[in-house]
Amino acid sequence: MKDVNAVAVTKKGRRLVRRSGQQWRALIEAQALSGMSIAAFCRDHGVCVGSMDNWRKRLRDENALPGAQEPSPPAFVELAQPLRTVEAGVKLRLELGGGIVLELSRL
Repeated sequence: MKDVNAVAVTKKGRRLVRRSGQQWRALIEAQALSGMSIAAFCRDHGVCVGSMDNWRKRLRDENALPGAQEPSPPAFVELAQPLRTVEAGVKLRLELGGGIVLELSRL
């Protein structure tokens, strides 16, 4: 990927590169296709990992990334059971290990 970005150098000699949203989108897509970890890709391309993460979140929030999708349904679904009366008592015993035992009973 050819860099055609505005580059500035700080007093400490750090290189600051300004990229457009379109350039970040291209970088993020290239990283996804590369099979490399984000850290390795950023190191090879001179990109700050924090900036990559920020732009990934920003573009995901704007639904601008391929594969961005609606939020998934909750992992747990509440199941309601009708209450019934218990004729006999109920006793539950859990042995938690380390000599700890929890007993619950309803008489």
